[in-house]
Amino acid sequence: MAYLTRDQYLQQLAERSNGKSQQRQYVSYFGLKDDGDEAVVRFAYSDPSQFDVYTVHPVTVDGKFRKVNCLRGFHDPVEKCPLCEAGEPVQNKIYIKLIKYERAEDGSTINIVPCVWERPASYITILNNLFSEYGDISDCVFKIRRSGERGSLQTTYSIMFANPSVYNSQLYKKDFSAFEDYNVLGTAVLDKSYKEIVTEILGGECDDTDEDEQPLVSVPKDETPSSGPKRITY
Repeated sequence: MAYLTRDQYLQQLAERSNGKSQQRQYVSYFGLKDDGDEAVVRFAYSDPSQFDVYTVHPVTVDGKFRKVNCLRGFHDPVEKCPLCEAGEPVQNKIYIKLIKYERAEDGSTINIVPCVWERPASYITILNNLFSEYGDISDCVFKIRRSGERGSLQTTYSIMFANPSVYNSQLYKKDFSAFEDYNVLGTAVLDKSYKEIVTEILGGECDDTDEDEQPLVSVPKDETPSSGPKRITY
């Protein structure tokens, strides 16, 4: 058990009683599980330039299905990213930051749940249309409704403006403080170096070349390189 002085103990009691305990609020993944499910939300964007869009590789890491950031820029050769060079599929995703409103069990208060919603990059157009229609969408409350049974590949989502006279700002408060120190890269999207991708995901071996250079990867003895050293082994 950690040792506390009398003053430290009294300070903790004061912070808790004043609601100032520095307890981190975690950002969870947003989802609607079944056909007809709905959620009341507020998007954490005042301008489209704030969107979080990444090119990612879907891979299995430590037995879990994850997304890893692609290392290539738009004009970079395929060799810049070992997952691209290995022929792994690549996807463009937008990670939508939002707060979900959940009514407390006794119905007296509305709780705020910070979430990130992974969607295809085509949702940029949907969000841009909301900006065109409503202006600063962080000032608005919306409803998201799922259409599609659980597991269906044809599932779609409708985003509907929520009437302010019903969803008033006194109850459905605008509070994005949970996102102040949150970064999609390193949380929802794994941020791996070239060497980490080769050794941890592809199971290859790298030399100790400087991180600014692409390290060479050893080739198995029973494999003869067709032209020069290869960067990845399986």
